[in-house]
Amino acid sequence: MRDTLIHNIEALVAAYGGHIPISVSRALKAIGMKQYDASHISRVVANRSNFTIELYDRVIQAFSDAWPKGVSWPDGIERPPASDAAGRSDDSAAA
Repeated sequence: MRDTLIHNIEALVAAYGGHIPISVSRALKAIGMKQYDASHISRVVANRSNFTIELYDRVIQAFSDAWPKGVSWPDGIERPPASDAAGRSDDSAAA
């Protein structure tokens, strides 16, 4: 399971970065993750640390909230709905 979760994070970083090589830490900071969490997840991906499901969920939620329009969410990774904190005006404008 750990390998699957790490693969999901790596896939999201690659898709988010597009054709620009981007580090895990830089991508996480770009989507609003705290420095500590971004550094911790970087160590997890490098297989130098462990993580909780709660931290994984926060990472996936942060990616979902900050995901760029026009960029496909990676196949095989369940995308959570936008959080209230994301403040997506495009969802409310459709109502």
